[in-house]
Amino acid sequence: MANELLKRSQVAVEDTWAVEDLYETEELFLEEAGRIETMVEGLKSFTEEYITASGSHLLEYYKKQEEILIRLDRSISYSCRNMDVDTADDHYQSLNGKMMGIYHQYETVVAPIDSWIL
Repeated sequence: MANELLKRSQVAVEDTWAVEDLYETEELFLEEAGRIETMVEGLKSFTEEYITASGSHLLEYYKKQEEILIRLDRSISYSCRNMDVDTADDHYQSLNGKMMGIYHQYETVVAPIDSWIL
């Protein structure tokens, strides 16, 4: 076992996070982040009256919510793994902060909706 940490450039590629399996490029990641933001905004259209009117409306809401969560999970994983490489890298801290902001917005939007369902 090594006594000191290796620099990222000294670590074999096969021993690093394969973030390109999540998104081939940062541009694709940023495009997806924008789509997720738009999807989260779209959840605001689910009013209490609409959701509680029928089971099919509730199912529609849950399907949208599931799609957002799957995309969020993948995007947050990408931003976290990139930040983990070098936690002093401002660029990846910023990308991770962006994703945490989107997740916070998601939680802010769904909290009242979930209270209507309960």
